[in-house]
Amino acid sequence: MAAAYVGVMTHPLAWLHPRLVAISPADRREALRHANREPFDPAELVGLAAALVLAGWLAVGGYRWLAAATAFSAAVAILFTRCRRGLNRMFDA
Repeated sequence: MAAAYVGVMTHPLAWLHPRLVAISPADRREALRHANREPFDPAELVGLAAALVLAGWLAVGGYRWLAAATAFSAAVAILFTRCRRGLNRMFDA
């Protein structure tokens, strides 16, 4: 049992949602499309706006590489949490 669990957790999609690995690839693609239709939370929108303001401030200060990294990491984190929330709602329904 432990070996099977380790194999599942090493699958790249297991980091998004562990139950996503157990479904077929065609159903997995549809599940991810459905999860990406999840609307943004107000807190996510505020966080994204704050990251963009911070990135703009850093870019004006001459730290363009740090501004790009800040904006990119904030966007990836917010999209990841939105997709995971959509998958949780789909799997719990």
